Amino acid sequence: MKLIKTANKTSIKITRTEWEKIGNKQGWLKKAKDNKKYEVIDSDFNRENYSDLIGKILDSPPAYAQVKVIETTSN
Repeated sequence: MKLIKTANKTSIKITRTEWEKIGNKQGWLKKAKDNKKYEVIDSDFNRENYSDLIGKILDSPPAYAQVKVIETTSN
């Protein structure tokens, strides 16, 4: 972390790694490795809007797709 002083203001320059460490410590950032996966279920809405995704298991499904949460175990 560096303090940068200019004539008008003082700002802090921080690396991505430092920002992620602070975020993880404070709980701002979502854990990258959660044990959830999502299966897109067969429903009228999904048939109309996400027919190509029905039955697939995804880490990050589309926001409005109807899904079933699947818990996975980490080894």
